Amino acid sequence: MSEQKTYPVPESFKRQTLMDRDTYDRWYQQSVQDPDSFWAQRAEQLLDWETRWDTVSDWDFEEGRAAWFQGGKLTGGQAAQ
Repeated sequence: MSEQKTYPVPESFKRQTLMDRDTYDRWYQQSVQDPDSFWAQRAEQLLDWETRWDTVSDWDFEEGRAAWFQGGKLTGGQAAQ
């Protein structure tokens, strides 16, 4: 078994991050407990929508099917099928 090494992150680098540890932990928990809510919030926050989506996600791993943000259209983009 190989030895696992960890290296401390320098404080100067930590100050450049876009997210603190508390935000990461909160977002991670939300992404696990309520993924559709998490991704809807990120989509609203990070993307420009011409038309808001009808459903955040629709998937079935047994069928091998996954769709995200159905009915939505990004500004300058095409509608999701």
